[in-house]
Amino acid sequence: MKIGIMLDTNVGPIGRPAPTRQDVADYHQWFLECGRALDDTAVTGLFLPERHGRTDCFSPAPLELIAALAGVTTTPQLGTYVLMPPLYPPIALLERLAVLDHLSNGRLVIGVGAGFHPGYFAVHDRPMSGRGAALDHFLDLMDQGWSTGTVTHQGEDHYLLPPRQDPRPQLWVGGASEPAVRRAARRGDAFGIGFTDQRIGRLLDVYHAECEQVGREPRRILIQSAWVREEGDPEREVLEHLGETLGPEMTLYQEHGQLEAGGTITAERMLPYMYVGGVDQTAERLARDAERFGVDEVVLRVHIGIPPREAVRACLDHIAHDLAPALA
Repeated sequence: MKIGIMLDTNVGPIGRPAPTRQDVADYHQWFLECGRALDDTAVTGLFLPERHGRTDCFSPAPLELIAALAGVTTTPQLGTYVLMPPLYPPIALLERLAVLDHLSNGRLVIGVGAGFHPGYFAVHDRPMSGRGAALDHFLDLMDQGWSTGTVTHQGEDHYLLPPRQDPRPQLWVGGASEPAVRRAARRGDAFGIGFTDQRIGRLLDVYHAECEQVGREPRRILIQSAWVREEGDPEREVLEHLGETLGPEMTLYQEHGQLEAGGTITAERMLPYMYVGGVDQTAERLARDAERFGVDEVVLRVHIGIPPREAVRACLDHIAHDLAPALA
């Protein structure tokens, strides 16, 4: 099993006070320190989310973060989960992704989704309606341009810079709806399972059926929050450090249809869906879930910007030097 890490940019509860310039500067240096620490380890990939216009997210620029990681790492894949192409001019975004693939020497993974948050579209001055069609258009241009070197857009042909990988980087497709799952089966190299809520079995059935219909081998990637600690009481630490963050964040997903769950979501309620515990305990759970969901790759989401940094560093070290080698 491959183990990647999402270096989560969330640094507190939704609606928290705006950070100072120094807060933001310190976070970005810490982010790079975490990336360096995970280079040349058993961790196979580093992944970034995309969020905009929120005081609880200090870095709304995943592509720039990947460029920075490309300069301080040499071995792990570098990817997004998820980048929202409908927020961007499609050809310009493809150029940026190609450059990232060259800067990283062919380590880019492109994880995409249509987007769900109206605020993100407002920040980019883009319409939220038609975002599924916009994502499909982007994927059409990707297929055309990176196979021929030319894209046709609004009746004109444009040269498109090729990526380092031939024909293109891996494409992971995420989402929590049946159209997203069908897109993953038909267009992507993998379906990213972002939430293991009560609808996931239904969505996986749709994904498998669609893969069979188009003659493609299904591949699933599990993305789940983790806090791996041998020291102290990991569950207590999650409740203490992330208790004000997890509930409101999951409620946001719930309100926008990304999470199928009733009632109030709290950190206590989230614990069974997270990988919280020591190395052996986490390895056992991951092995069971890998068989349950049929996955051979897991991305563990670690909140690097909220708990004390020495605890975050210990968590990352346990994943990189104990957990990932054991599961490899």
